[in-house]
Amino acid sequence: SALDSKGGDNFDILLGIDLRQRTAALQIGYGLEQYLDERDLERALAGSAAAFAENDLARGIRLCVEWMTNRMREVAPNADNSTTSHAPSTIGDY
Repeated sequence: SALDSKGGDNFDILLGIDLRQRTAALQIGYGLEQYLDERDLERALAGSAAAFAENDLARGIRLCVEWMTNRMREVAPNADNSTTSHAPSTIGDY
């Protein structure tokens, strides 16, 4: 369908940070699902948690993006057309 073809081209990354609740969530577009899975998103957020806890948002965002970039470089040569869950990953309190 037209919706499926559009969704497959979605290579977006959404990182939501709630400063009041001190939580973060990470979601990826369908186009990245062949490279990153739920566990990868959890690990990216976990690697950023200390920076977020120190209110260093810039460093936390950078660490999260760098982790995902490095992970995609690792798995890209081995990527297949399988899909994984695209539910947002959260780290809860940070």
